Amino acid sequence: MRNCLSLLFSSLFASLVGCYTLSPLPPMDDDDSATDDDDDTFGDDDDSSSDDDDSSADDDDSSADDDDVAGDDDDDVAGDDDDSAEDDCTEASREIFLIGRDSSRLYSFSPNVGLLTLVGALDCSQWAGTPASMGVTRDGVGYVRYAYNEVFEVDLFTADCVPTSYQDTGFDSFGMGYATTAASTTLDTLYVANSDTLGILDTTTWQISTVGSLPSQTELTGTGAGELWAILPLEDPPIVAQLETTSAVFLQTIALPGLPDASVIDTFAFAHWGGSLWIFIRSYGVGNTTDVYQVTPSGTLVLAWPDLGIDVVGAGVSTCAPIVPE
Repeated sequence: MRNCLSLLFSSLFASLVGCYTLSPLPPMDDDDSATDDDDDTFGDDDDSSSDDDDSSADDDDSSADDDDVAGDDDDDVAGDDDDSAEDDCTEASREIFLIGRDSSRLYSFSPNVGLLTLVGALDCSQWAGTPASMGVTRDGVGYVRYAYNEVFEVDLFTADCVPTSYQDTGFDSFGMGYATTAASTTLDTLYVANSDTLGILDTTTWQISTVGSLPSQTELTGTGAGELWAILPLEDPPIVAQLETTSAVFLQTIALPGLPDASVIDTFAFAHWGGSLWIFIRSYGVGNTTDVYQVTPSGTLVLAWPDLGIDVVGAGVSTCAPIVPE
């Protein structure tokens, strides 16, 4: 999930599949460690219903096969009556998906081992600008917002895409991310955020309803434990914050003084996976690619994967992603 800042940032059917494994760096100096303003860290036992199998769902059960498409009862419609907690996830929906700026290539990314795998090249529209943000459903579908605020449905197995009926009626550019409505259900909601407002995008009607106010530009990610998180890189220092899903009130914040200054950030994106928050930042400069930062469950900021090799302009993850470390 990613949002390009208008002042600071530059706005997949491929024949080969490539994998890249990167080498990690040690944690940043203690002076750059993130601090938790509320003495409360994300993913602690009070905020998670995860069990020992490191997943928000049980891998042994499935209520849907891999051919499911967006629009089923569990897929992103706020207020759906289906409160099932069964595992309706596909394998693809357990990974982070990234969009590279070069040729709009779509990748899956395993942050625990630094494995980047090419899916294909997006060819959604030559008139919609460039891809800018992404949300991922539990059944292997990505919703990608393009620069001119058109939204496309993308098959995460093939990178094929079709337009949706979304029309911008004034909400303008937004980042997005799914979160379950509670830790005990697979029912999830697609949240969106522009420069000052948190909303909900209903992918049945393609209408946005307003939730609450935000202080500055943000990008969103959520978990299968019912948590919704935002990164706000324009704050001083930049922060990540857990949001109350019915009001946008900050439930807790973690300061990130070790992140690059907002004035040098070209693009940024954001995703939760394995109990950590993952921040994708490309700084201005010839030859630079995206650096991947990890905010650990204890609130420590680590430069996990420097120079990923691609310029990430969007990150998406579903609520099927693991919510405890693997």
